[in-house]
Amino acid sequence: MGKTSFYCRFMAAAAIAAGLVSCTLGKEYYTIDGTLTGSVPGSTVILSDGVDSVIDSSSVIDGKFRFKGEADKGKTYALIVKEPGKEVDLSMGEGILTFVAEPVEMTVSLGESSFVEGSPLTDQLNTLRQKLMEAFMQYELTAMTASEEGDYAKRDSLVEERYKVMDGLCLDAFGKNPDNAVGIQAMTFLVTDLPLDEVEKLMEKAGDCVRNDPMISGQLTARRSAELSSDFMEVEGTDKDGKSVTLSSFFGKGNYVLVDFWASWCGPCKEEFPYIKEVYDKWDGKGLTVVGVAVADRKDHSLKAIKQFDLGYRQILEPKGDPAAAYGITGIPLVILFSPDGEILRRGIRGEDIPKAVASVLGEN
Repeated sequence: MGKTSFYCRFMAAAAIAAGLVSCTLGKEYYTIDGTLTGSVPGSTVILSDGVDSVIDSSSVIDGKFRFKGEADKGKTYALIVKEPGKEVDLSMGEGILTFVAEPVEMTVSLGESSFVEGSPLTDQLNTLRQKLMEAFMQYELTAMTASEEGDYAKRDSLVEERYKVMDGLCLDAFGKNPDNAVGIQAMTFLVTDLPLDEVEKLMEKAGDCVRNDPMISGQLTARRSAELSSDFMEVEGTDKDGKSVTLSSFFGKGNYVLVDFWASWCGPCKEEFPYIKEVYDKWDGKGLTVVGVAVADRKDHSLKAIKQFDLGYRQILEPKGDPAAAYGITGIPLVILFSPDGEILRRGIRGEDIPKAVASVLGEN
């Protein structure tokens, strides 16, 4: 299974795990007594769902504000400071602070030093996010150095070790929190990282808020569909010269077809380019056809990356429809090896396994 860029997933999880579903039955309430330091007179504190909707607002009077709302430990809300006459981005507002809406009395401070006190689940969520970021940064710098030095085996080993550490953190957090916002955050990572059968077992223990979370349920549905499908699905877009092209046009010629789903903004995708170029240079036209498919990417950005990284193989840019859904893509890069007649032989190949997989089907082991 291809691993998704940590940063992309972390930011998406932080936003979407804002909890659009409920784990709690019965009416319980949370309260927030807040202090805003250094505020402009007339400022307001907005309570947001963390995505794009305002739930409530509170005027700041003498530096104080207060909220009371229905508790739901499966929801994460955000507090954003709005100064008079200024617009705010609900997902990235100035003074933003998140908290789990568990039924407790919280004390909040917004300003140069923002914090929440009195919410154990908020503390656990923040601790998990901090540990994940620390694990990511610990391995990312050394992995990038290894990649720049051309030591791809070391880089791949570091990346795999990083995911093991991060998955371990998430497994521990989910085991302790299968039915709240901390569990949602953990499962957002696990649903794409672990083998599908392991994810299914974890989901049997999950609370409703985890099972019904839009990101998690969407990723799980995509993975289930991908596991059931072993056949080619059409992808249509334009080539590097702007001419219409379909993925099917590369089949039926007796060649195996290696397809790399990538994007210009995806760091891990760029780390796979040397392996894709290796098989292209060695086998393209000699029993193999290599194709890149740029997903969720602007054409000008894709073309810039193609030139920057000297990607000489065929490309399908700005594909129509949703190739990610068609192939159950939960993260990129995703490299798939097809038989000449369109059967999926291998998917989610990474690093040195790419040339090994091609060599194997071409009988060059």
